Amino acid sequence: MSLPNLSRALGENQRLNRKLESQLDFLRKSEERFRSLVEASQDAIVISDEQGHILSLNHAAEKMFGYEEREIEGQPLTILMPERYQARHLAGMRRVVATGTSRYLGKPLEFWGRRQDGHEFPLELNISSWIAEEKINFGGIIRDVSERTHLEMQIRTTQKMEAIGTLAGGIAHDFNNILVPILACTEMVLTTEAAGSENWHNLQAVLKAAHRARELVKQILVFSREREHEVAPVQVAPVVKESLKLLKASLPSTIEVVQQLEGEGVTILADSTQIHQVVMNLCTNAYYAMREQGGILEVTLAEVKISPDDSASHGLAPGAYLVLSVTDTGSGMDPTTIARIFDPYFTTKKFGEGTGLGLAMVHGIVKKYGGDIKVYSEPGQGSSFQVYFPVLDKSEHGLDFIIAAPMVRGNERILLVDDELPIAQSMQKMLEFHGYQVVIKTDSAEALAAFRLAPREFDLVITDQTMPELTGEQLALELKKIRPEIPIILCTGFSATMDEAKARALGIEAFFMKPVLIKEITEAIRRILDKIKVVHRSD
Repeated sequence: MSLPNLSRALGENQRLNRKLESQLDFLRKSEERFRSLVEASQDAIVISDEQGHILSLNHAAEKMFGYEEREIEGQPLTILMPERYQARHLAGMRRVVATGTSRYLGKPLEFWGRRQDGHEFPLELNISSWIAEEKINFGGIIRDVSERTHLEMQIRTTQKMEAIGTLAGGIAHDFNNILVPILACTEMVLTTEAAGSENWHNLQAVLKAAHRARELVKQILVFSREREHEVAPVQVAPVVKESLKLLKASLPSTIEVVQQLEGEGVTILADSTQIHQVVMNLCTNAYYAMREQGGILEVTLAEVKISPDDSASHGLAPGAYLVLSVTDTGSGMDPTTIARIFDPYFTTKKFGEGTGLGLAMVHGIVKKYGGDIKVYSEPGQGSSFQVYFPVLDKSEHGLDFIIAAPMVRGNERILLVDDELPIAQSMQKMLEFHGYQVVIKTDSAEALAAFRLAPREFDLVITDQTMPELTGEQLALELKKIRPEIPIILCTGFSATMDEAKARALGIEAFFMKPVLIKEITEAIRRILDKIKVVHRSD
């Protein structure tokens, strides 16, 4: 080759080399940009070959699944998913390789992932495929949707509870109305029997059972609606007993419930429904810890004294406390878990089996009432929760006190309004038994008309809340327009729109949830009417 031709060839070769280097540099920069984009993505990105072996993954995927790229490269994709999905996933990949198409490509899919520690979580998956070096590659863009799924579950739970609330409200109203004649007639007959006789004891048993049914309805409503919590003196022992009765009905025979409840008559200042929630949450968690192997659930209640010397070690002020202990023989907890169990949304349960709010709620309730909760647990040794409630005093106002209380009598004229005739008749008998003159009306419009004709013929009005035409609230307002000083007692089996605070704001003198005990309503009637007499005398 001549020198000029060689020179030209070398020049062309250099030009081609420069062009190739420029293209390689462009490819390197392009790859770097692509890699930077992939690494910067908040979503996990995993790439595999057509055999389903992992070729690469980004930092978000490492963080999501708990693996580093170097330890997972070449591993099958199936290690990133629960076993129940693996066979179906591999069959889908083989179908794409064989046909080149799939109805799942390019569409967001709801799926489940599995982290290195075995924890499963919900995810959203978008799969794509492409040809590289005459082979099919697969890419998956993965988004952890645990938080979104939690929110959706909370919305569904809220909607479900609203529906349950409506149903429970109707049942509570009807059931409470059934209890009204049972309580009224039993209380009346009880006063005619000699104390200590066989009939007297039998009637006491009926009355106590009806009273428990009355309290049970209140507890059912706790789970079906939100309401303002009414802080008042509460005897904890009866609340714990009723809670355990509810719980035992749903526990398997492999779990033995042992209870030792002391502190009868000891009261704390709290809302009884929230104490019920505390008991149920602690016992439900204990059951969960033992549900696979079974075991013993022990619930104790006892009064203790904390001296000034022990105050600092307990973290509580000196004084008397009622201690509720819930102990299980389950799997126990390590120190790391114990440190977090009261954190909102922290849960050791599988996804979908718990919200992580139960113990956080228990902690909040206990602290609100000036108490404390202590936890003792070791892995494999079970757990024990001890809840401290400050004692208020010894209560004399238990059910036995109500049964034994002397009758409060009167002779005033009462207008009684209830759209259910059996309820109206039983309350009429109960009030007449105590000396009152009672006119009953089962139609609120008729009751308003009768009062309008002779407003001075009545000293007090007792009305139901839920009635056709005029509700108890509407009737009370109309009666007050005719005679502003007429005292009114409002009763209801259940109402989502009326409570004691609202009744007071409307000028209604007293508000009762059905079924009303004789002692409760007769004392209220006497107190209201005597107060009016005092005012009249001073005038």
